[in-house]
Amino acid sequence: MTKQSQVTPSFDHGTALPPNYRIDNLSSMSFKDLSDLKTAVQNELFRLGALLKDQNVTMDTSILTADGYPRGDIDIVAIRHLRNRIIMLRNDFDKIIDQLDKTMTQQFQNNDDTNGSVSLHGLKIADNNNNKETLQPFMVIQDILPQSPVFQGSFQVDDKIVEFDTLTYENTSHLTGQKNAKLFEVARLVKAKQNQSLGVTVLRYDPTIKDYKLLELKLIPHSNWNGLGLLGCKLVQI
Repeated sequence: MTKQSQVTPSFDHGTALPPNYRIDNLSSMSFKDLSDLKTAVQNELFRLGALLKDQNVTMDTSILTADGYPRGDIDIVAIRHLRNRIIMLRNDFDKIIDQLDKTMTQQFQNNDDTNGSVSLHGLKIADNNNNKETLQPFMVIQDILPQSPVFQGSFQVDDKIVEFDTLTYENTSHLTGQKNAKLFEVARLVKAKQNQSLGVTVLRYDPTIKDYKLLELKLIPHSNWNGLGLLGCKLVQI
């Protein structure tokens, strides 16, 4: 007999998704609504991943014994239910990201004020001379998950990001005031450069000198870890 479910009730009665969740109307949604929906799906994926972890399994853990019989130490029905839900939401997440890309591109194509910037794939990207003298952070790292890509890259909570590969404060400043817009830019870059080494420059407070130090770290976004997402942390835009 399989273990009695403690996962399904939590899954059925708790969700980070909005009421009447749907993605068949993405093209008619505003950038803000798309960003909010992206965040909700991301939070739900983290929640479902935690429920899987409570069962001591991942998306790849076998639910069969070595001789091919269903394992009796786990709730197979609940695990299948959670895995199917995660797969569906991962597909939804990709569709939301793609629509955010289209919406943002259109938004900037319709903006005639170039403000001394150059156009790249419909987005206005300010000229970046990689001048670190300003040291202006545009993102801060929070809630790092154990063994995640960010954890493996030796990042720490409260690290303030000055450069994230090609992204800087200067070439994301036009997004200031738009909810989650900078986060979307990071998400799109991470998705495009999955399994590639990215250079990330951070400001980290050093209590021994009572000041911030500039560190240049490497980050490889990937999904080959026992968690969800390509980074495994929470980013907050500044």
